Amino acid sequence: MGLQLIATGLGDLFPASCVAAAVTGWCWARLGRLTAAVYATCFAGAVGAAFILKLVSNAIAPPEDTASLLTLSDGAPSGHAACAAMAYGGAMLLFLRIFKGLGRGLGMLYGLSVIAVVSVTRLSLHTHTLADVAAGLVVGFCFAALFDKALRVQRPTTAAVGAFELLGVMVVVAGLALATGVRISSTQFL
Repeated sequence: MGLQLIATGLGDLFPASCVAAAVTGWCWARLGRLTAAVYATCFAGAVGAAFILKLVSNAIAPPEDTASLLTLSDGAPSGHAACAAMAYGGAMLLFLRIFKGLGRGLGMLYGLSVIAVVSVTRLSLHTHTLADVAAGLVVGFCFAALFDKALRVQRPTTAAVGAFELLGVMVVVAGLALATGVRISSTQFL
């Protein structure tokens, strides 16, 4: 398996769901069940919205191989981009709103890097158009924005410690999920 396939796999439904479950568990243990429930609900919402939009685009949009770079294809929105934007974007918001120092910066850099790599590899592997990836990012970031609103309402206390714990859990879980080789594609359901 090539490096691009491994990198794009971070946005696949199975690895992204594993990371989202790990972040949810961390939220439950450290911030409370309400924050955990909101994060999990936002992730499920992003997945559900992407799936419903894929059903619509599958019926009305041209195939990816004939669509131009700036038009939506029958695979829009990119589910990988939506999953990555919510799972890792939501985690970035935790790093931003809760932590201070180096852990905050590294957590945000990790999340941003995963989102960027997943988005670029969806294009370089010719699985989506630029418009498909942008649509997926919009879906994921909309649900991440809902999670951010909940974080600001709940006002969790700022902490100097714990960022490396969350970052470590995310990296390990993502690596283990990728190592299983399990992939869930929307083409299995459409």
